[in-house]
Amino acid sequence: EDLRETDFGQWEGMTFSEAHNATPELHSSWLADPAVAPPEGEDFRTVDSRVSAARERIAQQFGASDVLVVSHVTPIKSLLRQGLGCGFEIFTRLHLDLASLSIAEFYADGPTSVRLINDTSYLRG
Repeated sequence: EDLRETDFGQWEGMTFSEAHNATPELHSSWLADPAVAPPEGEDFRTVDSRVSAARERIAQQFGASDVLVVSHVTPIKSLLRQGLGCGFEIFTRLHLDLASLSIAEFYADGPTSVRLINDTSYLRG
């Protein structure tokens, strides 16, 4: 449940341009501030918090094991953000293709390592 996609509220099902045209000022603010939510939706800070909680539960349950997580764009960006230790700009500046593979390693002693982002090479037949 905590790895579900962002709730885009009234923007759900709209293209990026449609959301911008519907509420231009709010859309611009949403792009600039991770605490701004779409109308009746969820802001990126909230998504990041629930993804972090899911990551901690997974780490407690599986320990030092390798774990494959299949999720949606924003939760994957959140895990990458946490792994890189970067700001929330990653949510609006990083593109992830459908069915892409990214690898973020989180170690019990604290450090993290992002080894791969948006790999789709395995899709080529």
